Amino acid sequence: MTNHILNFREVDKKTFELIRDGVKKVETRAGSKEYLLIQAEDTITFVCGSENVTKKVIKANRFKSFTELFNWYRPWDINPDIMRGPTSESEMIDVYRSFPGYPERIMEFGILAFKLENIN
Repeated sequence: MTNHILNFREVDKKTFELIRDGVKKVETRAGSKEYLLIQAEDTITFVCGSENVTKKVIKANRFKSFTELFNWYRPWDINPDIMRGPTSESEMIDVYRSFPGYPERIMEFGILAFKLENIN
């Protein structure tokens, strides 16, 4: 079991809080060599500013496309705070594409989804 560190920008603190509070149970990221190392049973320490929380990965998936991702997870699995964010697959795809470097990383490494649970 390995612990990985994933950072959130301050502007994304709400997403960090949803993970911290156990509301958001699936975190997705554009793939990278580092993220491809994350496996089930590993832990992820999410960091936002001076706050951090550690969660256990119970499932790690790699998807080649948005279609594959949304065949597995629904938008509200990924974004449970639908009142504040995208609610449809097309809106979520637009968000992914808006992050610097995400389109290129998704083409090269895919989209990674980590199903999380609290550590007792």
